Amino acid sequence: ITDVDVKINQVEACPRPAATVYVSVTDQGGFPVDTLVAGDFVITEAGVIKTTTSSASVDDTVTLSVALLMDYSRSITAEPVNLTDMENAALSFVDQLGPNDEAEIIKYATTVEVTQAFTSDPALLKTAINSTANLGTHTALFDAVVQAVTDISNRTKDRRAIIVITDGMDDNGTGGPQSTSTITDFVTDATGD
Repeated sequence: ITDVDVKINQVEACPRPAATVYVSVTDQGGFPVDTLVAGDFVITEAGVIKTTTSSASVDDTVTLSVALLMDYSRSITAEPVNLTDMENAALSFVDQLGPNDEAEIIKYATTVEVTQAFTSDPALLKTAINSTANLGTHTALFDAVVQAVTDISNRTKDRRAIIVITDGMDDNGTGGPQSTSTITDFVTDATGD
């Protein structure tokens, strides 16, 4: 290992003064570094050491439900390298899911399609990613996110996430929205407010 990348994924700071910080540590190749111990970490705030950690562990028991949304509008599909990069990124993501994680694949352009409903089977997810999408040329981004929020809302894994791959905004090709849904719709759906 010649270089590491540390990302803070979540901070639980209540009740004070204790805090739990969830981090991901990867090496220069993007592979997880799973040999770290508590003494390898120090928590600082504004450059001041607050405390050393009392424990560190690799938790691979947390399960995930992930809705992966892929943009197949003209701006992506007209550039073969963009399409290939998006699909390769999605395939790589599937390779990193744990055996008890699940994902669904939603492809969108003018219309939205659940290409693969939630499954833990990587082969089914990869087949969906590699399948041809003929969904029009515009970008119904908000409708795709609303679909994902609806689908993921009843999943029972420990953590739920929606990952959106796009190069633009909700667009009908003339500068107006393609979706019938709005940002407010999916924020309301996601938060229950």
